[in-house]
Formats: sequence, C-alpha cells, structure tokens
Amino acid sequence: NKSEQQILAELKARDCTIPNEETAIKAALQELYKANFSREFRTAFADFVRTRGTVCEAPAYPGFTYLRTQTYSCGGVTNTVKEYRHDQTGLEFVLIPGGTFMMGSPTSEIDRESDEVQHQVTLSPYLISKTEVTQAVWERVMGSNPSRFKGNDRPVEQVSWNDCVSFCEKTGLALPTEAQWEFACRAGTQTAYYWGEAFDLSQCNSASYWAKQVLRNIDEWRQFDFASKWQSLGAGTTSVGKFPPNAYGLNDIAGNVWEWCSDWHGAYSSSSVTNPTGPTSGAFRVPRGGSWGGAARGLRSAYRGWDDPGYASCDLGFRVLAGRP
Repeated sequence: NKSEQQILAELKARDCTIPNEETAIKAALQELYKANFSREFRTAFADFVRTRGTVCEAPAYPGFTYLRTQTYSCGGVTNTVKEYRHDQTGLEFVLIPGGTFMMGSPTSEIDRESDEVQHQVTLSPYLISKTEVTQAVWERVMGSNPSRFKGNDRPVEQVSWNDCVSFCEKTGLALPTEAQWEFACRAGTQTAYYWGEAFDLSQCNSASYWAKQVLRNIDEWRQFDFASKWQSLGAGTTSVGKFPPNAYGLNDIAGNVWEWCSDWHGAYSSSSVTNPTGPTSGAFRVPRGGSWGGAARGLRSAYRGWDDPGYASCDLGFRVLAGRP
C-alpha cells in the first residue's frame, strides 16, 4: 500500500482535473474522509486543488449555487451541461446552452397534430429545473399540498396555471415558454420522442407503462379501457427521477404530469423566430409533455395541449425556469 506522502506526490506530478470550485473540493474531501485519509493529507489535497485545479467557468446566477458539470446521453445525443441549485427552493437546475432548432413536427411524423407546424427557433441560454416541482417544495413555499397522489418526492399536481404563476412570483422563477420547453425536451434530438422514433415503455411514466403495452393513441387507450382500469393497475404519479433523464439531464419531461408553459395556445409562426413567447392573448394556456394517464401520442416532444388557466387536475403540474446571469 502506498503512503499518503507517495499518493500526494503522484497527484502533484499530474494535471489536476478537479474544478477549482469549493463545492467540488468539499465533495472530494468528504470522500477522502470516508476513506480514512488523515486531516493533514486532506488539507494538503485541498491546497493543491485550489492552486492547480481546473478553473470552473460556470456563469453566476443570482440566487443559485453552481454544483457540477455533468454529461448525459440519450437518443443518440450526448451533452455536457452545468448544474445549479436554487437557494430558496433547493431545486436543481440545468443550464440549457441555447441555440437554434426546428420546433414542431415534420408532416411525416406518425400521430402529429396540425398545430405542430415546423419552424426554426433560436433561443438564448436559460436555467430550467431538472425535475418537476415536487410536493415538498410546493408545500414549503405555498403552505399547502393540493395533490391527489401524496409523496414529498412526487410532482405537485392539481395546480392550475394561475396557481403556478403564484408560486413563481414567490420564488422569483418563471414558467418556461413553449419554445424553451421543447428545446429542453428534445435536447438535440429531432425524433418523435427524445429517446427515439418508437415509444419505449421504460422511458417515462405513462398509461402504456401501467398497461404494460403501448397505448399509441386515444383509440387504443379506450380499447384497453384505461379510464376504468387505472386504479386497479396502481397508476398515478411516481417520484421525480424514477425514469432515465434525457440528453440534458432532465427527468420526467415526458410523462408523470403535464407541465404548464407560459404561452397562450395559438398558431405557430411560419417563419424563423428568436426567443418567442407565443400569442399576446388567448383562451387557453399550454401544458406539455403528457402524463401518467396519457397515450403515447401525447408524450411526443412536439405535442401541444391546451387548458383553461384556472383548470387543475391530478395529471397537471409544472417545472420552472430562471433567466439570464
């Protein structure tokens, strides 16, 4: 076995790849403590990283603490992103780098809707929560829990668009636009689902997951009689993060609960747009992503829902966004 002095000497002879950032240093020190390294070694190690470690180039966001840089792969795409913690709520966020993509679906996509007109969208960078807002976070901020399916780590549901805006006003956060939501959902993919063209039971919480067979559309959903069987199947929300993340590290952005967006529902622009916010008025707000009780068609990355902003249901929740540094 090598001595601590030998290990330290070997470390100093190499390039240090640990970020020169206190959160990363503390995490490394905790692992050294668990491995019974001496205090003297841990102090020397921390000094070495602070002087030789890689510089963390994460932009600063007021009210957020930088946590880590992480790499995710899904649907044939790999992305490296920076992750943060929102100090007030404790929610973890991913910095979406921004860029240009084709929003909507091609006319060849199976089960597409006519309001999914494909068009080019360019977005600035933004932070979006890794998970849907949980019941624990909602109750801590709002003082109550309206959810049907109780569980601290489950998404809050039975919240209207208006309720979610109230939460955002209390936390300094916001609902994502449809464009921000879809760009984050796709994570660089252009397939029907962020994992590929075909629906996969293992990827998200949906009616198909509980039925143990793909219920592709409303006809197959009715033929299975999911409306009568869901309770006996034990269907409902699941803890956030139960299913694999997409290529940006976002969990449950398809399935579990629909996620309110800020936009009024309306026709897309047919031309290229930058940082679109949707129509200036309308009758319905847009939820995205499908839910635990939904057929596969509604879980496609391009699918758009619409509901009254005062409507609440046990399959409706949200995730949140923060702006520029």
